Amino acid sequence: MIKGLTISLVAAVLLGATPAVAQQLPFGSLLQKFSPTPDSSRPQPAVNRVQGGAAPAAAGLGTDAVAVVEAVEGAPQAGLQFMDYVFAGQTVTLGPRGRLTLSHLSGCLVEDIVGGTVTIHAAGSGVSGGRLQAQTEPGCRPPTPVIQASATEAGTAVNRVTPFTGRSWEERVIKRAQPVFKWEAIGRPVTIRILHMDKAPVEVVWQVVSNSAYAEYPAGAPRLATGMPYRVEVWDDQQLVRAASFSVDPGLDVPDTLANRVVPVGAL
Repeated sequence: MIKGLTISLVAAVLLGATPAVAQQLPFGSLLQKFSPTPDSSRPQPAVNRVQGGAAPAAAGLGTDAVAVVEAVEGAPQAGLQFMDYVFAGQTVTLGPRGRLTLSHLSGCLVEDIVGGTVTIHAAGSGVSGGRLQAQTEPGCRPPTPVIQASATEAGTAVNRVTPFTGRSWEERVIKRAQPVFKWEAIGRPVTIRILHMDKAPVEVVWQVVSNSAYAEYPAGAPRLATGMPYRVEVWDDQQLVRAASFSVDPGLDVPDTLANRVVPVGAL
């Protein structure tokens, strides 16, 4: 007993704990402090989940994203920018002439709103004192990402947007070969790489440095092949910090909206 306590005390001293605290700490938990951490520079599965069908109902603000901002103008009080997510229960003030276009992550609904106060709902927005025009694609069944609310948005400090629910990931399928990649803001420039995973060795198709929390694949970049597996990676200096897998299927029975081009990039 004395010998075991002595070992715990020595480990605690190395950890900077006092002897009194050390007596309350199991030796196994102390040893775990010294376990090597994984090498985060190695490619690992991204924290992504893609769900089929319509987007799940959000129980309230702070759950899952409902839509992505396709455009906003004349509404500085809205606190939104292009590629920001909006969430069920959130309200947005547009003022008398502000305009907001939302592309819903269900993949089937686009809303164009002019003026007033907007209340975000999973099935569509409500507007007070303004005008709403909704475009719905009948019979639309896209694969839909789930985006939880708990980090920064593209341009503001609204502490919402994390990548995905769960620790597993599946491939995101988009309709057009011009994806828009979206990740949790890091606060400094990052390098975005697109990899063709079916090549041997794996081929870097496109690379760019971004100061934002999103990047759009340009029309002039090498064309992405239909049905091929691709991986997007976000590198912070020499460390891989975000990643996701995606492919292109022009045959998807969905409209060519922003939501159907977004590839959310999860943390590792």
